[in-house]
Amino acid sequence: MKKAIVFGASGGVGGAVTGKLLERGYFVCGVGSDQEKNEILTRAMVSERLSVCRIDVAHPESVNSGIDQIKRAHSRIDAVVYSISATIKHQSILQSGWQDYQVHLDVQLRGLYNVVAGLRKDIIDGGGIRLVVLLTEACLGKPPSGIASYVTAKYALLGFTKCLAVELARYRCTVNMISPGVLKTELTADFPDKLIEMEIQNNPLGRIATTDDVANLVVFLLGE
Repeated sequence: MKKAIVFGASGGVGGAVTGKLLERGYFVCGVGSDQEKNEILTRAMVSERLSVCRIDVAHPESVNSGIDQIKRAHSRIDAVVYSISATIKHQSILQSGWQDYQVHLDVQLRGLYNVVAGLRKDIIDGGGIRLVVLLTEACLGKPPSGIASYVTAKYALLGFTKCLAVELARYRCTVNMISPGVLKTELTADFPDKLIEMEIQNNPLGRIATTDDVANLVVFLLGE
């Protein structure tokens, strides 16, 4: 039976992915903070195959300790879903400071780097880990105004993930990225109504994407 780690399992997408993986028989470790543990358990189905682990992705010691704990419980890791973001603050570039960028870079770029470093032995051993990283459609076209720190970190994550795909293929790892549009989640709760309306108008289906839409794609990319 396959084992997966879902980073950001308390979020809308991470919670939906966790539920879908449990439906398909995976053992899942949902990663979040102490405050997010109940949210993870609430979002996903009650299952003996679901565990919750606290990992601070910005700190390698926390990542290494958490991954070791997961491997002791499950012996191996088959899949990793990286769906984490710091809180998005709407402010212009001229109003922001470097710390606003650093917060997002620590969670996005540094966080994924620490996860990959923590899995180095497992990767080199050729276990064929499948990795899916959540980006944003802002990496594909004109970015919206007011969230430069978030978009900049996602672009850094995009570059790093592309490099992972190239370099880890020799170890039978697959690395894929998904760039959803605006989703109805806590992360976008403060987005202006006008922005949501524009997204709806631009979507051929006449609606914004759901977390289940994204979760279904994640599960597909983790499959054979």
